Amino acid sequence: MNPNQPLYVVLLLVHAGAALIGFGSIGLGGFYATRLDSVDPEESRRFFLSKRTVARVMVVVAGVLGLLLLALNSNRSAFLGYLWLRIAVADYLVLLAFVILGVWPLERRIRESLTEDQEVDAKAVRNLAALMMRRSVVVDVLASIALLLMVTQPGR
Repeated sequence: MNPNQPLYVVLLLVHAGAALIGFGSIGLGGFYATRLDSVDPEESRRFFLSKRTVARVMVVVAGVLGLLLLALNSNRSAFLGYLWLRIAVADYLVLLAFVILGVWPLERRIRESLTEDQEVDAKAVRNLAALMMRRSVVVDVLASIALLLMVTQPGR
């Protein structure tokens, strides 16, 4: 399929939108984590008490659509020869592993600490929030690298 065909362009836009929704939600997690203790703790509590299932699915959908776009590309063999694409795919895989193993369990721990029946331990929540902020920065950097590579396509 030619990358200028409407179906390919629509899939490309959905791929970009899925990445924005999925990884943007993680970036918001870092933002709201810093606010759990200060500015508007109730808004931050609502963020962490929601499951954000759609955002989680979009993290995976972004990768699946990226592979689908690659499979649909009429010049697939030449396209795979680009170093930027291989780096972007590797970056996404590292990013996905980091999100699944490091960010989502931490979000679950924050949610559990906010919903416990006993009194919320403010210091423990503060420590979890600080860790969430650092991890969301890592996600932001890795997602930005992938985005930069996919938009600029250096060497193409």
